[in-house]
Amino acid sequence: MTLHPHHHAATAHAWHLGLALAHLEQLAQAEAAAARTEWATVHDGVRSWQPSTGRSQGAHGDPVASAVTTAGSRPRLGLTLLHSNAVETLWWLLGQLDPTAVRRGRALEALTARIPRLQPSAAGELVRWLAERDQVVRDRTGRPADWRRVPHDWPCPACGERLLRLAPAGPEETWVVWCPGAAAGGVPHAWAWPEVRVGLPVAGRAA
Repeated sequence: MTLHPHHHAATAHAWHLGLALAHLEQLAQAEAAAARTEWATVHDGVRSWQPSTGRSQGAHGDPVASAVTTAGSRPRLGLTLLHSNAVETLWWLLGQLDPTAVRRGRALEALTARIPRLQPSAAGELVRWLAERDQVVRDRTGRPADWRRVPHDWPCPACGERLLRLAPAGPEETWVVWCPGAAAGGVPHAWAWPEVRVGLPVAGRAA
């Protein structure tokens, strides 16, 4: 199957978003675990409280009143919400691109598997969405970009810029090379890794 550069670029950005989401999922799980511990600690404090014979100070400095107030407030789970919203949006997006899609497995994997069957224009729109969502997740989690540079700063075959980035997702024949120096809104400079690899110096072929 001959793929359009939009297909290659969408595959590369899906791989990049996948790494960001995996990191976000780990942080969300840690956040939820910490919230459960905090919640249990607060409730243990309320259950173990014994009424005192002194005068109550109400909510002003009264540790029991403070504990009860805290116990009534669920902890905020910002990263957990960000992750669940991202996954839900991926499923929604998949449904828009393929109404016959069934929710099974992981949303991003299901979406990535359908990229080769998209019209080039749809794949191009998907690139923009994936890149924007990827940046949102990385801004919130502080995860830097995961792109790999093509060995020896090999120039882009289309524009000559030495900005080629590699997305080594899955088997090597499915890896993607793309150039972020391509004009915004135009056809991206993107290829399957095997197409670019044959032109590299021998020393640079081991990615």
